[in-house]
Amino acid sequence: LPSGDTGRIQKAKADIATIDQALELFKLQNGVYPTTTTGLAAIQPTHTGIDATRYQAGGYIKKLPEDPWNRAYLYASPGRHSTADIWTLGADGKEGGEGVDDDIGSWQ
Repeated sequence: LPSGDTGRIQKAKADIATIDQALELFKLQNGVYPTTTTGLAAIQPTHTGIDATRYQAGGYIKKLPEDPWNRAYLYASPGRHSTADIWTLGADGKEGGEGVDDDIGSWQ
């Protein structure tokens, strides 16, 4: 892979790890992961639909990053691979693929 592609893949993995840490903290304080419907918006400072008495002031992540291809990270809870899945569809924006088009997920 060209170095730019390798860098984008590494950034996606780092972003997913950061989002995953924020979700773990959310779960510790709220007892559950945000639902798929509530989504990753639940861990941001401008949350909605969450019990404010348990919510950490300022949220759990300062700003939700976009994936290296300028799309939102995908989230599901329950996920197909674990209790909470975070992923990007890679450069092609489609499920599956190889190399730079491969999906990158929190379960990998």
